[in-house]
Amino acid sequence: MDTILLNGNFHTLDKAYPHCSAMAVKNGVIIALGDSDEIRKLATETTNVIDLKQKTVVPGFVDSHLHFMAYAQFAQVINLSETKSFDDVREICIKALPKYEGTKNWMQAGSFNQDFWDKKEMPTRKDVDTISRDIPIVLRRACMHMSVCNTKALELMGILDAREGENDLTIGYYGDGTPNGIVYEMAQKL
Repeated sequence: MDTILLNGNFHTLDKAYPHCSAMAVKNGVIIALGDSDEIRKLATETTNVIDLKQKTVVPGFVDSHLHFMAYAQFAQVINLSETKSFDDVREICIKALPKYEGTKNWMQAGSFNQDFWDKKEMPTRKDVDTISRDIPIVLRRACMHMSVCNTKALELMGILDAREGENDLTIGYYGDGTPNGIVYEMAQKL
């Protein structure tokens, strides 16, 4: 055995054997689970034996490109995943406006996908301005690689006066070279 972990509080997620106190590992593979006395017997003179001192052990968390932290953050914003049009987005966000009026809080909403809308067009700041021009609003697309902001948000981000070709910002522009409110990738952190 390469490694033995003893005196732990293992949660196996196996309904038939939900808890144990020890684990044996060989070549990176869990070979045995059990109580500390029986697993200790599997040790050789080259085994690395670790006393967990009753610490908890849970199965590994594997991120299949879920962006777990972003997923958790999305749980705190207005959910737009069921929208079928920008009109749906507007209606949901307008209903939420009273929560933001008179505060310095930004309205944040996410998980929309315009590819599922009746008109498959990414909204721009002019669209988001129809929700509010006074409250900063950021609508994050389901892919999390882009967001669309209203004019107030762009102003507070310091990029309302940006002009196409004059900076390194990864943002979208209207035909006249002014920001259209779409921000990509790391520019979303502004």
